[in-house]
Amino acid sequence: MVDGKARKLITGKGGSYCNDCDHTVDDVHDINKTLQPTTIEYATKEDLVKVHNKIKQRDGTVNMTLSSKDRKGMTTTPLDKPEGMAVLHAGLNSSRLIYKMIGRAECMDISKMSYSTTLSAEGKNKVKNAMYDFGQRVYTHMGIKIMEIGYSNSGDGIVGNTAKEFLSRATEMATLIKNRDVADDIGYITHRLWVIVSHLNSDIGDINVRKFEIYCRQTHREILARLPWFRITPTVHQILDHSWEWISWNGGRGLLKWSEEGLESAQKKDKRL
Repeated sequence: MVDGKARKLITGKGGSYCNDCDHTVDDVHDINKTLQPTTIEYATKEDLVKVHNKIKQRDGTVNMTLSSKDRKGMTTTPLDKPEGMAVLHAGLNSSRLIYKMIGRAECMDISKMSYSTTLSAEGKNKVKNAMYDFGQRVYTHMGIKIMEIGYSNSGDGIVGNTAKEFLSRATEMATLIKNRDVADDIGYITHRLWVIVSHLNSDIGDINVRKFEIYCRQTHREILARLPWFRITPTVHQILDHSWEWISWNGGRGLLKWSEEGLESAQKKDKRL
């Protein structure tokens, strides 16, 4: 199993929002579109090469003047179509996103924000400081070094365990959020993400795929309804809209055996070479 960055490099789809479908960032924040089925558009290496051949220029490079939808997000020559999704990073990136959203809720007027709001340098610094303060509270009251998730140079395999603990204790974590107007909603969404991630990153072999799909889609809609300023990242989109399908293809079993944890654990040794 490879991570998301490697998948983009291998597939040549560096400009796509999602490796598995043609949805854009605006699509996944449109509550009406969440009511429609979002399935993986399976593509073989040959399929990707056909798209590349259709849009490439004489020098072999992709015509970047085309819209991302026309070029299917392709930016470079495709090499292959790797299977699966980044299981370890599903939990890690979910917790990172929650952590950043709490930082925004702690110091910004979120009533004036949307998922597409871009922060100034000053705003980013305020959020970073708010994240640090929240991280200190979490460590004091819960004993979790949540700051590792946002700033640590530790391997993702190590930080991933911290992320899992943070997500699994969502209710307790929510009591530490100063902005009480959104604290319960953030805790609720965090818990639902944990339920999804814990099934995804497991070896459970009897998952009811239909119920899991409904739960994932409902979580997506709950995010848009409760936290409209919450920006859904490509990884979280894959968790909400595609994880059930990967589990279905895996015979109703979690994707633990596909986890990239082994790859991550070898990085420190590889860097010495």
